Formats: sequence, structure tokens, C-alpha cells
Amino acid sequence: MSRLVLIFTGLLIFTACSKIVEPTVSDKAFRDKLSDGTLGPYMMQIPAGKFMQGCLEEEIIKYNECNYYERPAHRVTIKSHAIGVFEITFEQWDKCFASGLCKNSLNNLNYRSSQKPVYSLTWFDAQDYVKWLSQETGYNYRLPTESEWEYAAKSNMKTLFPWGNDMTCKDARIDVCNEKQGQGPSIIGSYSANKYGLFDMIGNVSEWTQDYMSAHYYDYVPVDGSANTQPESYGKGKNEGNKYNPIYPRAIRGGSWLGYGLGYRVYDRLGVLEDSNNHSVGFRVVRDLKKN
Repeated sequence: MSRLVLIFTGLLIFTACSKIVEPTVSDKAFRDKLSDGTLGPYMMQIPAGKFMQGCLEEEIIKYNECNYYERPAHRVTIKSHAIGVFEITFEQWDKCFASGLCKNSLNNLNYRSSQKPVYSLTWFDAQDYVKWLSQETGYNYRLPTESEWEYAAKSNMKTLFPWGNDMTCKDARIDVCNEKQGQGPSIIGSYSANKYGLFDMIGNVSEWTQDYMSAHYYDYVPVDGSANTQPESYGKGKNEGNKYNPIYPRAIRGGSWLGYGLGYRVYDRLGVLEDSNNHSVGFRVVRDLKKN
């Protein structure tokens, strides 16, 4: 199976929920008010800037761990925006489901817990959520582009991971730690934030981005931080009126508790079919700074 389309299967094992410990959120974070008077996700404004996206030549020489679809590295300009401090949780998802706009209840999942990241939802489900959140707040919420995600994850670090070039079970919720940490994702904010104050950019659940996944995307990637809008079909989708509509992979980032070593690097990219409800994929949101 190609690494470009990553679909996890297998038996899920129930584990007890962990005790909830409130993470320390930067005082620079903010939350928009929802229509019922409660507050939306914690958001952090990310400064505008330029960075080298993709696997750098010196990393190829030093680590020999770059895949062809992670290069060539290229300079990208990012506009200032706000990104979620945490991955979207089941508690936050349930509000959208209660409104009727989000159609997937996500019930009967083995690791379901209010403060754990939502998972087992399609890219289209994530689109339902950002549409609902936009209606609730009056701001334009959306999924991050691949460039925005990598810029935020790197947080001005020139290393394999947001914290350095080595990774242990103390740094992130990763697959090699399942024996120690149990199965399933961890409660959000269980590990240290990166330099931008963002939690779980690596591990826990992989995160949907807005972009179509393309193996050779970096040969013609937009340099303004926008999303790749050129799909590559991976087969036939659902039969609608005796006509199959193609299905496409979308780029996911960050690796998950079901990932593997190379998949945790800040520039690693994989593709999951957009109609797949993968057990290890969730999302976080981006908000444009100007109101609709």
C-alpha cells in the first residue's frame, strides 16, 4: 500500500479515561463567543512571516530521512492568522452535532471522551464543523492549509520536531509509547506546547488540512501559503445514478498515536481519502483575522 494513502484498520481496545488536568494556555490565546453565550476553541494569532517549507537539503544529508514528496524545500510567505491551540475535542464536536449541521454523532467510539481530540470523521465532516463555527461566531473558520500547518508546527524551529531533533514518550503521544500510555489519543494538552503555544502538533491524532494531497505538489506549490486545489484521483467513489464520482486524498499532518517514526517530522505529509473516517485522524481549525 502506498504511503500516500494511509488507512488504519484493526481491533480497538477499550482503556479507562485519564484524569483531566487543565493545560496552561498562553495569555495571548483568545476564544470567540458562540450564539449560546459559551466560548469556542482557544485560538492563537500566528505572526506573518516567511519560512522554508519541506525537507531541507542539509536534513537530507544529515538524517537521510526525506521522502520525494517532501521536497524540494521552498520559501513560502504566510499571512497572519489564528490557529487552534488544541485539536477539536468531542465536547466541541457535540455542540455542532446538537445544532444539526454536523451529521456524524461519532458515538460508540472506544476512546470517546469529552476532552480528547475528535477522530473517526471524514474531511467533509470537518468542513461541516468549520461552517457551523463560522456561523456561530461571524468569523471565517476553516481548516489550515499545509503551509499554515507546517509554519505553525515549526514555530521558528529548524529541527525535525517542534522541540528538537530527538523524541521521547515525554514529548508527544506517539505509537512507540502505546505500551506505557495505553491505546487511543490522550487528553488535549497533555504534553508541552511549542514556541507558538500550540499543543499536540505532533502525535495524538493526525490532522486534516484543506489541501489535496499530491505526490509532486512541491514542484508547483503556491508560495503564498494557500491550499493546493489540484486533486489526484485514487479511484472511484460512490455510485450515484450509475456514475462513479472520483474520490481524492487530502493531506494530513502531524502523525498520531497510530503513526510511525518518520511520520512525526514537522514536514512529513501523508494522504487520506477525503471520505475516509480514519481512527487516527482529527483536526484543528484556523480563523481569518477579519470578521465576515
